[in-house]
Amino acid sequence: MASGIHLKPHNAAEQTFHVTMRGVGTLRPFFRNVDKEDLLDRFRWYLSEQEVRDGKRRAYTKLYREVAVLAFCVLDNHFHLILHQFTANGMERLMRRVLTGYGRTYNANHPWKGPVFDARYAADPIHTPRHLREGLAYTILNNPIEQLGYDYSSNAMMLGERSSSWLRTDLALGAFGDRDSYREFMNRTGPARVERKLR
Repeated sequence: MASGIHLKPHNAAEQTFHVTMRGVGTLRPFFRNVDKEDLLDRFRWYLSEQEVRDGKRRAYTKLYREVAVLAFCVLDNHFHLILHQFTANGMERLMRRVLTGYGRTYNANHPWKGPVFDARYAADPIHTPRHLREGLAYTILNNPIEQLGYDYSSNAMMLGERSSSWLRTDLALGAFGDRDSYREFMNRTGPARVERKLR
């Protein structure tokens, strides 16, 4: 596989995961588009190589050498990521910072007090190149309109239609070989995947 990712089934470092996180109970913590954008901004703050500072002028810790997000899809009540950690604790460090910060901001800006997320995020290991391709497709297509054009998935970035300073599209595209192969794979498998999901 040309992606630069070495899949090691039983090694926490250099491991790829399908990560999901849900709002607690019936809460929809990403119901507004501005909330979806806030979540994605938080990943950018930690994963972009560009320096980003908070409201008190403190620089965010940079974690892009420890962990990478390859794909995402944010829905009203949960989100999906394909995430690769280069170090054993990379995923935990990133998710703790993003989710804690998001929860605090959500409580400050909404008529809600208490936990925002349903316990701990789920992280299922991905062990093979085929599983990675399937996981990337599933993540990107797992959206309310069941389409590649959904605004809060990473498909447009994969296709080069939108830029990103933090998403590792190079690693994701490497699972397919190149951008044209990714496009062909999604166009070929997408309709069947959506049909299976709707049953």
